[in-house]
Amino acid sequence: MGRTAGGMFCAGGALALIGDLLPHSLHANVTAFGVIGTLTLLLGFACLRWSKSLPEWTYPPMMLYATTLISVAVYFNGERFGGKPVLDEVLYVWIALYFGYFFTRRQIVFQTAAIAIAYALALVEIHPGPSGVTRWTIMVMMVSVVAAAVHLLKRQSDSLVAELNHTASTDSTTGLLNRRGFGQQLELELERCSRVGSNAALLLCDLDRLKLLNDRFGHAAGDDALVAIASILVTGKRSIDAAARIGGDEFALLLPGCSANDAAKLAERLSRAVSRVRDPGDDTLSASFGVAEFPRDATTATELLAKADSSLYRAKHTRTSRAPTQDADQTPEPQLEERALQGVPV
Repeated sequence: MGRTAGGMFCAGGALALIGDLLPHSLHANVTAFGVIGTLTLLLGFACLRWSKSLPEWTYPPMMLYATTLISVAVYFNGERFGGKPVLDEVLYVWIALYFGYFFTRRQIVFQTAAIAIAYALALVEIHPGPSGVTRWTIMVMMVSVVAAAVHLLKRQSDSLVAELNHTASTDSTTGLLNRRGFGQQLELELERCSRVGSNAALLLCDLDRLKLLNDRFGHAAGDDALVAIASILVTGKRSIDAAARIGGDEFALLLPGCSANDAAKLAERLSRAVSRVRDPGDDTLSASFGVAEFPRDATTATELLAKADSSLYRAKHTRTSRAPTQDADQTPEPQLEERALQGVPV
C-alpha cells in the first residue's frame, strides 16, 4: 500500500510541476500548481521512505488529501477565468484504482462520495456552464465503475490465490496439512514460542504395516486406513493443535504449550483409538509414536523433526522386535521411548 501510494503521489506531483513548464492556459495559477506539485512529491517520498512502518489507517486520509489536491487543481487551472478545461479531474481515476484495490467496500463508497462532493464544489466555483452537470455525472460514473471493477477483480484474485495456497498445503487423501503446509505452521509456532518463552511438543505417528495392507486389499483399503487415522488425530487434538500427513504412512501433531509427557499421554489415547479400527481382514490397526519437545530437545524445526523421527524409528523398531511374542488379541500399547514418557530428553 505504501509503495503504491508513494509512486502515485510522486507521479502526480511530477506531473503538476512539469505542467508548469509545458504550454498551459494563461489563466492557470502557476504558483498554486507549484505548491500542489511540491506537497504531493513530499508526501510521495514520505510514503516510499516509511512504507513498511506506516499503519494501515493512514491511507484513507491520504486518499482524501489526494482528492482535495485534485479538486484544488481543477479550481486553479484557469477555467474560471475563461480558460479551456484542462481535465485535471481525470486524476480522480488514479485514486479510484488505488482504493478499489486496497480498501473495503465501505471505504470505497465513502471515498467515491468524497470525490463526488469535492468535484461538485470545484465545478460550482469555476462555473463551467450547462456542461457542468454532464461532466460531474461522467466523472462520478467513471470513478464508481473503475473502483468497483478493480475491487471485484481483486476479490476474485484473492480467492484464487487462497484456493491455490490451500491446495498446495493440504493432503488430498486425508484433508490434513501436507508436509509443506505443516512445515510452515511449525516454523511459525516455534518462532512464537521463542518470542514468548513457551514450549511445544511434536508428536509423530506412523501407521504400521500400511504396505502389507495395500498389497493384501488394494490401495483403496490403505487410503481408508489413512483417513481413519486422520479422523482420530483430528478428533483427539485441541483446536490450537495442527495435524498433518507428512509422508506416505506418517502423521504429525504440533502441540503448542505441551511437554513430551503431555504428548506421550495423548499418544496413549490415540493408540487405543487406532486399535479399535479394523482392516478388511478384520485385523486391528496399530501405530508407533515418536515425541520431541521444543526447546528441550531441539531449537529449530529441522532439529525437532529429526529428534521426533529418531524417537519414532526406535519405537517402531521396538514394536517390530516384540511383535512375535505379542498376543494377537492383546490391545497394542503405544510404542514410545521410556525416556520420553519419563520426561528425560530423547
